[in-house]
Amino acid sequence: LKEKTFTILLVEDNGGDVEMFLRTVEDELPRREDEDVELVIAARAEGGLKILQERRIDLVISDVRLPGMSGIELLQRIQAMDRRIPVIMVSWVDTVDIAVEAMRCGAFDYITKPFEKLDLAARIHRA
Repeated sequence: LKEKTFTILLVEDNGGDVEMFLRTVEDELPRREDEDVELVIAARAEGGLKILQERRIDLVISDVRLPGMSGIELLQRIQAMDRRIPVIMVSWVDTVDIAVEAMRCGAFDYITKPFEKLDLAARIHRA
């Protein structure tokens, strides 16, 4: 019996990237015997916020660019709800501005695509 479930909310509108995250979580994430990892996916920030209100989430990974509300705005909303939830921001654009803005708004970490699966796994583990 799995004692504990570590739940990751992924807010990502690109199917290919969702696939990449799923593989990272399944293949690379170190986990203890008694721990299960569950990945919950939302394609939009609004959907992500709804999930956050309905259930316990241990970590949020969000794309910076999303349809509707931006990832940065989502990050600010999550911070307002519960500062204890770490948020890792992801973007194809490797601009210092976005990374600095994300960190300034309270992001736990920032990673650019395409990422190494092991690098992402290590960041998730740290969070």
